[in-house]
Amino acid sequence: MLLVLLVFTLFTGTIALAQDETAEAPAAEAVAQEDAAPAPAASGGLITGLRHLHAWVRWAVVVLAVLALVKFIAGLVQGSAYDALANRLIRLFGMALGLQWLIGLIFFVVLGQFNVGYRWEHAITMTIAVAVVEMLTRRKSAADNVRYRNGVIAILVALVLIYIGVARLPQGWMVTPSI
Repeated sequence: MLLVLLVFTLFTGTIALAQDETAEAPAAEAVAQEDAAPAPAASGGLITGLRHLHAWVRWAVVVLAVLALVKFIAGLVQGSAYDALANRLIRLFGMALGLQWLIGLIFFVVLGQFNVGYRWEHAITMTIAVAVVEMLTRRKSAADNVRYRNGVIAILVALVLIYIGVARLPQGWMVTPSI
């Protein structure tokens, strides 16, 4: 499902960019003759597509976090056995968070703005969030209540770190941030 979303987002971003370029071609030629500044290497449909994908995957992270949190709290309160649904939810949450982190890492490297402090804060905070989820959900030999407890802790800590990391960005919680 995420792969289909990735391909669709990249494709639509590329189409939108191609349409914008053809509409602005005459104006761009006139400007290019006046100002011979080279275009940035990391511009185009790929960045636009990744930006849209980054915006969509964050909602997958939020939805999976809420679903997993409800399941894990219910399992902890009811004392139920750690089942396949709980395992699937925490794994999907971790994968969505990891995908979001990977897309962010691509932005960080491709855009190359390493001297901007808030980008470092965001990258480090999100890396810690991914690490927390991975570390606290790895113990498969633990008792069921311990696995539920660790899952609740991992999800809550990750959500707090995500909140802090996004709040530190200048655009904050804008739906479609400009990169």
